[in-house]
Amino acid sequence: MKKRIISIFLIVLIVASVSTNALARWDYTASVSSTLTFTGTTANCSAFVSAHSSTATITATAKLIEISTSGSESTVKTWSNLSGTGRLLWSGTHTGTKGLAYRLEISATVRTSQGSEPVSISSNAKCP
Repeated sequence: MKKRIISIFLIVLIVASVSTNALARWDYTASVSSTLTFTGTTANCSAFVSAHSSTATITATAKLIEISTSGSESTVKTWSNLSGTGRLLWSGTHTGTKGLAYRLEISATVRTSQGSEPVSISSNAKCP
């Protein structure tokens, strides 16, 4: 019983430390998210980047990458010069090919008067 309590305590301690590190992930960025879904063969792409400061400048690029059945990757659509102040909310669409997998990659930079930092995230989905 004592070993079980110690094991549970250690698991809680590890989870708490991982959660703390995740919260302190960025200095100037509050959150980053992306979504890739399909409606038929239409890829619905979206991204959200939020800064801690409402005056921060956010610039980003979004890439939709097609992954063939053999595993080779090809960028099929790029959205450049995305920008916002304090936050960036973006969405776009592209027609995919049935049965192929896709990855949406978001690369952004958050700039404040104190400095800047790059952030990135990706999402995956298969075209039905």
